[in-house]
Amino acid sequence: MNINISSTSFLMPGSPSWNILAKNYGLEFGEFGDWAKSLHLSNSNFLVVIYFLDDLVNMDKVDEKYLDSILDLTENALKSRISSKRGNTIFAYSTRSKLNPICSAINRDIFSKFSANLEIALYKLSSESSGLYLLNLDNIFSSIGFESSFDLRNYYAARCQLSSSGMRVCINAIAEVCNRICTPSKKVLALDCDGTIWGGVVGEVGVGGLDIGGDGVGKVFSDFQAAAKFLSNAGIILVLISKNNEAEVWEVFDKSKEMILKKSDIVASSISWQEKSVGLSHIAEELGLGVDSFVFWDDNPIEREKMRINLPTVYTPELPVDVTKWTNLLLSDPCFSKFSTTEEDQKKISQYKMRTEFINNLKVVNDEYSFLSSIQMRPKAHKITDGSISRAEQLCLKTNQFNLTSIRYSRIELQKIAHSDNHGHFLMELSDNYGDHGIIGLVIYKIDSENLSACIDTFLMSCRVLGRHLEAWVIHKIISELKNLKIKSLYGVYRKTERNILVSTLYENLNFEKVNIHSKEHSGLKFEADQVYKIAIDKYSSEYIGLFNE
Repeated sequence: MNINISSTSFLMPGSPSWNILAKNYGLEFGEFGDWAKSLHLSNSNFLVVIYFLDDLVNMDKVDEKYLDSILDLTENALKSRISSKRGNTIFAYSTRSKLNPICSAINRDIFSKFSANLEIALYKLSSESSGLYLLNLDNIFSSIGFESSFDLRNYYAARCQLSSSGMRVCINAIAEVCNRICTPSKKVLALDCDGTIWGGVVGEVGVGGLDIGGDGVGKVFSDFQAAAKFLSNAGIILVLISKNNEAEVWEVFDKSKEMILKKSDIVASSISWQEKSVGLSHIAEELGLGVDSFVFWDDNPIEREKMRINLPTVYTPELPVDVTKWTNLLLSDPCFSKFSTTEEDQKKISQYKMRTEFINNLKVVNDEYSFLSSIQMRPKAHKITDGSISRAEQLCLKTNQFNLTSIRYSRIELQKIAHSDNHGHFLMELSDNYGDHGIIGLVIYKIDSENLSACIDTFLMSCRVLGRHLEAWVIHKIISELKNLKIKSLYGVYRKTERNILVSTLYENLNFEKVNIHSKEHSGLKFEADQVYKIAIDKYSSEYIGLFNE
């Protein structure tokens, strides 16, 4: 993917700092000072604008009216980009005031007023539209300080505001936002116990001898637990992976009043003397998640290295020996960060607990059909709307295993699909005797009315509802909609990735016929797939349709 970059300042395209972005994206730099023109005219699907108020201000003209005109210019340029719906925009801005603190000791100085008004306008735009991502560079530069971030020598020599350190910090922040737009956040935090969520080894010192709570090192571990709890409240799944005696671990949870984390916060656990990579794999299977959704946090460098060797797609951060740094490190790591927290995120912990209960029950039944029939599954289909588009985008970004094509639609693209006459679409919701699973899937299909055919473009579902044969009901729902449009044939496509082998035979299992299509265009439809399947609308049937109550 290419990123177009423009700025109020000269950006030194030859700087090695740009390698932070260039290793994953193609970079195209605009002309010096063309930021407003880019917002108005650029057709780039991904535009980054780096904006410094200092570049736009002539100090001999500065008054509130003058700064208001700059604000209007900025807001109108952004509105032009947003209204065109041409793609994603990252707007990174610095409005730092150079005035002495005395100037704002009683009232805001005019630069502080501008900064506040700009931020209000920016977040109003981002809340009312899609595809606009904001970066307050002044907050980001605070990590190294303004003196280290800016360089007047660079400014007067080349009209570049930043020092080499400032460039790195700025570009790294932009890269983090770009990466999150393109790739999902991690879902699971896998925690060791001894030396990680408490100080000491429970098997040696007992519950009363552990460092948890109080002052000193005990507070370090309770603060770390509080950070993990904070992530859990935002929808991150907490699991335990510990080489330990299980009874002793749960005794700490049951008897220690200093524990911030409770047993109810832990969704799954592997507490035994087997290799931790084996335990993590078992938990991943139980939750229906890929191991690449996991972050492994362990104080032991040997255990961390073994995890990296045995399960390299698990994110295993290198931890400082100084545990006082862990809390800030955990909260600041972008691996868990999301642009917003939906209602679905807040329900996630209970939903994954439902998943583990369902799987454990399913393992012991003799008659799968009778068991599934007894749990009263109630699926619903909802069209994509402004209220649900955030969840649709989230599903596109985060769903990997049950995802037939792995197309990553952005919010803007989903809005276009929702208003297209050539597409059908719906989100799936499911509830049953285990509880309300929420919105767990998305379907998008293209319609060719002239040739009376349709093709499923996107078919994805959360793995936490697998094992219920909901896919049979989804195809039934698509076909019911297509019958009303007099469509005769339905195509399904599968695009293989490293992570979606799970669904490689889905269409065959649903009685679709594999077809050989030698052209990317066939019957008025475009195909970009490894395998293509077809079924006549009036031929579809499945024994599992009877499991569902609509």
